[in-house]
This record gives sequence, C-alpha cells and structure tokens, in this order.
Amino acid sequence: MTAKPSSVTISRILLAEDGVINIAITVGPEKQIIAGPDISMRGLLLPRDMSPDEFLQQLSADVVNILKDKKTVAKLSGEDLRAFLLGVINNHFSENFRSRPLVQLLIQEIKGVKKPAAEKQSAKTAEAD
Repeated sequence: MTAKPSSVTISRILLAEDGVINIAITVGPEKQIIAGPDISMRGLLLPRDMSPDEFLQQLSADVVNILKDKKTVAKLSGEDLRAFLLGVINNHFSENFRSRPLVQLLIQEIKGVKKPAAEKQSAKTAEAD
C-alpha cells in the first residue's frame, strides 16, 4: 500500500520540476497597485524565444491587467484576493507554458489613510469659505 503524498511533498516535487515564482504586490483600498509587482523566479524553463527579462516584464504586465479587472477584484480582500490571483496565475502557466511552478504570492493591502486632525480642520474651513 502506498501512502498519499503530503502537501509538502507535492510542493517540493513541483519546485523541482517546474521552479518557483515569487510575486510581491502592494495595493490600495480600491485595489490599485501602489508598489510592484516585484517578481523573482528560480528553476523555470522559459519559452525559447523569450529572455528572462522579457518573461518577467510580460508576467508583471499580466498581473497588472488582472488587477485592472475592477468588477471582480474590487469585491475581494485578504485571503479571497490572494486565492483569486493565485488561481489566475496558476491557470496562466498551465495554459500558456504547460508548467505548474510553485507560486508564492505576497499581497500587502493598505487601507484608507487617515488625515491628521489639523488637515481635517483646514479642509472643513476651506469648504466653509
């Protein structure tokens, strides 16, 4: 009887066969990109006609385009946003490159920035004038 491989074992097999991609993004309250996406990769087999820099630029553009879909993305936050992006990125690799790299995604969400009390008061004064 063979044991079912654990999720750690499966992740290591994917890493060995298809590489790893790390993506870090900072988004604002309306899911607009504030910083990133910063992308690094290891162990990926790239298409023959594409340099590593071209591949990273294309992947970065793809991630930006995914986040521009405001109808879908605006409703998501936290773990739901992360799961959605991971799903889209994994499908992108499966369909376009026939590979399933281990994708590590870090999303920092910045909530609304509170104005200091002095700025609020000056804004109210300006509105009253």
